[in-house]
Amino acid sequence: MDSFWCFEHSHRYNSVQKGTNERQQKANYLYFTTKKYDTLLLGSSRTTYMNRHAFKNMDVYNFAARGMRPQEYITYIDFAINNCHQPIKTIILGTDFFGYLSYGLFMFNNAPGIVKTTQTPYYRWKLLFSFDATNNSIKNFRDYYHQRNIDRYDRDNVKSSFPHPTDFTGFDERIQSDTLGYAQAEYSSKPNPNFSTILKEIKTKYQTKKFFIYTTPVSRPLFLQLIKTGHYHDYENWLRDLVNIYSEVHHFMYINSVATNYRKYFADCNHAYSDTYTLIAHDISATDDPSIPKDFGMLLTKENIEEKLLELRILNGVQ
Repeated sequence: MDSFWCFEHSHRYNSVQKGTNERQQKANYLYFTTKKYDTLLLGSSRTTYMNRHAFKNMDVYNFAARGMRPQEYITYIDFAINNCHQPIKTIILGTDFFGYLSYGLFMFNNAPGIVKTTQTPYYRWKLLFSFDATNNSIKNFRDYYHQRNIDRYDRDNVKSSFPHPTDFTGFDERIQSDTLGYAQAEYSSKPNPNFSTILKEIKTKYQTKKFFIYTTPVSRPLFLQLIKTGHYHDYENWLRDLVNIYSEVHHFMYINSVATNYRKYFADCNHAYSDTYTLIAHDISATDDPSIPKDFGMLLTKENIEEKLLELRILNGVQ
């Protein structure tokens, strides 16, 4: 079953894989694979739903994981390039506003331990005799048997999305409830004072690599909570910092037709469907896609950032 992704064999019974420890599983996959990737994608759970095949002319490895924050990035970039010997030419960062804040700063702070574990001598062979591997394998087989393939990975590291509902009874109420809970947690803190330093270090260390930076979209109710909790000034500074460091940012987190029509584009208040993220991948990789809404996505640059911030104030209903 290979529930910790240490081997490359594939068959129908292990075609459904649960992300029980995405960081460890994805580190294992990249370290032991014979495949080669020229692009590394990092981000939070939102980015895990990005189909790596959606990027034009890029062979992408999706290293995103639940709750991933900027302070983890450099460890995994180093690991992919130096330890996994991947020919990475392009780095894509899916940036979330919550990653700019201090909340949960130390929630996932064991990136060095993750990559060290993967490189431990005989690690993948020892796993074959572990209780965790056996238990997870049984769960994966049950998922296959009962056809539970929602929110699961296949053997190509592509994560399935939640299905679009046909009955929206209670959907709006659930969105509002999720929004309030999310806002009380993620929006309860101030900006991380080390945010710019972390991203500058990545840019400086890998200045020969091409970077694509994009902001992850959220539903309109959640964005309104950002404004209500007094974070709009922080939101603007977050965008300024990203642009100042990386020169260009593909921006999707604002009130637009996608955020407003969240029944169509979002599974919950802050996770979009896979096909929504495909629109972003197509935009970033300059793929001609007429299904991309005309008001979804704008390119922020050093030359236009202040002008765009004024435009965003109007779009977001901020005086």
